[in-house]
Amino acid sequence: MFLHHALMIMEVEFEEGAESAEHSHPHEQISYCLRGEFEYRLDGRPVRLHAGESLIIPGGTRHSAKALTRGRCWMRSRRCAKIWRERERPLALAF
Repeated sequence: MFLHHALMIMEVEFEEGAESAEHSHPHEQISYCLRGEFEYRLDGRPVRLHAGESLIIPGGTRHSAKALTRGRCWMRSRRCAKIWRERERPLALAF
């Protein structure tokens, strides 16, 4: 994970069946599927994401994700000032 007041980048490994809680945030998010298959829900609408595909989630959109298979996603968000303030400092972790 890389976190800066203007940008957050993270790569996440998901086990089959893993789910994220539905949430929203003011900033845009881009998800890129590196491996596996996912079902995102954007304001209740299902969207499938396969390896090599990407998805733009506009700011303010309620969304969640479920891993239909074991997989890995790369996620990028812009304008993360609230997250930055909560962390109080930049964060960079190797993965």
